[in-house]
Amino acid sequence: MVSCARCSSATTTTKRPRSWVSQSRVAIDSTFPLADTRAAHERATRGHIQGKIVLMVA
Repeated sequence: MVSCARCSSATTTTKRPRSWVSQSRVAIDSTFPLADTRAAHERATRGHIQGKIVLMVA
């Protein structure tokens, strides 16, 4: 049993064999600060995207 930090209930966890664990890599086309959301949207509408468009928050 593992207690959840965000709630008062406890959750159970099951360890999976290593063969079940997979890793995915995500291609990133471009990154924009959140203030430049309009530029990110324009980038998406131009097309020919080679990955994800990321908005940076912070």
